[in-house]
Amino acid sequence: MRVFKKFNIEIINDNEAPTAINLTGSHSVQENAVAGTVIGQFVVTDPDNAKSSSHQTHTCSFDVSQPSDGNYFVINSALVLKVIGGQQIDYKQMKHLAFTVICTDSGHPQLSLSSGFVISVKDVNEPPVNLTLSSATVDENTPLGTKVGILLSDDPDQPGGVPHL
Repeated sequence: MRVFKKFNIEIINDNEAPTAINLTGSHSVQENAVAGTVIGQFVVTDPDNAKSSSHQTHTCSFDVSQPSDGNYFVINSALVLKVIGGQQIDYKQMKHLAFTVICTDSGHPQLSLSSGFVISVKDVNEPPVNLTLSSATVDENTPLGTKVGILLSDDPDQPGGVPHL
């Protein structure tokens, strides 16, 4: 004698943590970059997104528990990393900006992954400022080619004033 019974088995998918965080782009920023300058976009790899039946979104933020240069940047809802403005990025002060990002998935329970990033600061040739001339007058009938003064300027790339004869 045989008995047959039909069973429906439901497989419940466990949430899995993201496995990688990558940043597109050049991983660099020019000094004095203006607010809104795009550095790149974070791409989060999550095994749950490999399955056609589920798709998780991710949020990323700076890990404030770690030493960070993240205060120069903002991460928007599309995971784009941009210069936030307010503080000037200066190559003479720092050659690299390092920070840690935490990305959290939308699963239940929410799971996270942290990853460190380094952004190189590129030096930009800045124009001289504060031009001054040592003499503002020239004697009448002064021969051509006679030195009449010294033009000085402050060059942000060369501290200490630059004479122009």
